[in-house]
Amino acid sequence: MDRKEVGATIARIDNVTTKPQQIWTVTCPAGAGQNFIGLTWAGDYVFASTSRDAKIYIFKAENGAHVGTLSPGPEVDRQSGWHDVRQSIRAHRRADGEYLIFAKEDAYAKVIMYRWRPSEK
Repeated sequence: MDRKEVGATIARIDNVTTKPQQIWTVTCPAGAGQNFIGLTWAGDYVFASTSRDAKIYIFKAENGAHVGTLSPGPEVDRQSGWHDVRQSIRAHRRADGEYLIFAKEDAYAKVIMYRWRPSEK
C-alpha cells in the first residue's frame, strides 16, 4: 500500500471515545491492487475515491451499502488523472438534497465537479 492511500477498507465506528462499537465495514470494490485514497462524508453518504481509475464510490453512512459510482463523463473525454492525494475529493449536500462532489487530479490539471442526487427516498 502506498503511504498516501487510506487503505482497502473503510469502517464506521460509533462512540469512539467512550465505548467503541463497529457499525459496518466495506472493502474497496475496485478489485485487487486498488485502495481508497480519498475519503469524505456529507449528509447521509460517505464518498471514497480510488487512485488509478479515479472512480468515486458512494456508500450509505447508516449501513455501508454501496449505492453508486461516479466516473469522468464525456465532458472530459471520460479521462481523469490519478487521485493521488488523500484530500482528492470533497462533498457537500445542498438544501434540495443534491450532492456536489469535487474531485481533484493532477495529470490534466482540473477539478471535476459531479452533481448527484440519491434515487432512494
